[in-house]
Amino acid sequence: MRYRPVSMRWSLPSGLSRSNVDVVDLQAGGGEVISQNAARLRCRAGYDQSSGRPTQENPVDPQDRVETVVKTKADAKQERASSGDERAPGGQHLVSQEQLAAVIEDWPAAPKKVAQEMTERYGLPNEATPTLLIWHDSGPWKRTIVTSDETAHNFPTPHTDYISQTLNYDVPPEKLLELAHFDGSLIVYRTAGQVTATCDNEAANLLTVNLMHDIIQGTKTVDEARKDFGEQTAAWLMNREAPYTEGIRFAQRDESQTGYVDEPVMKAPTVHQTVEKVKDKLGIGDQR
Repeated sequence: MRYRPVSMRWSLPSGLSRSNVDVVDLQAGGGEVISQNAARLRCRAGYDQSSGRPTQENPVDPQDRVETVVKTKADAKQERASSGDERAPGGQHLVSQEQLAAVIEDWPAAPKKVAQEMTERYGLPNEATPTLLIWHDSGPWKRTIVTSDETAHNFPTPHTDYISQTLNYDVPPEKLLELAHFDGSLIVYRTAGQVTATCDNEAANLLTVNLMHDIIQGTKTVDEARKDFGEQTAAWLMNREAPYTEGIRFAQRDESQTGYVDEPVMKAPTVHQTVEKVKDKLGIGDQR
């Protein structure tokens, strides 16, 4: 029986509208919502759908929020590692072959082809929406995302971007400007200690992060890296030797070794006063 994702019916948690849902567990049975951060927070906090305001009695303490996020990430990582499913490096598969086919059926040809290639290489995706497929712990990558939404990009030659792949990597802040000049499709998430390369194929993403590493290490200038990008891309297209497209050429680090949580600029009394003002503004302060 063929069907499209838009025709599926999911049972959403009370208080969560469909507009809040970004990612859905397509596994047959429960139809459990697996939302992005905003939807997760709204679901946990309990938002009133008419006003958009939180219905919880007390806002989350900032320090408690940080500790909760850290613990949640650690618990999720431990659970994934102990799942024992060797066929699914990123955790138990959540998207079936039939559901995958339904999702990408009407995608543009290029993203659809790459989605099929990633499935052949890394197995079925762990998450899906009508416009996104996500693989966790996919080969050398922390995360691989293929989207049906293409973004025009002219470096090193005109193409469209639709496959994003993420690594754990600490980028020194003094190198951020150089990387911005190197490739606009290279995104640095310094807080999480991650970099994401986006292009139209995995080889180009490997080339991007390897040249990024050379820039950070000071072995190549931005101009040299851009020149090498063009030369190795041409070599790869002609099936010639292009070592930077064949794999990660530097030692990778665990997510526990990367990231920069920064330093607070608001002192504890100021934070307390801010929380109290928010409570008053939302009308959820102490009732006397």
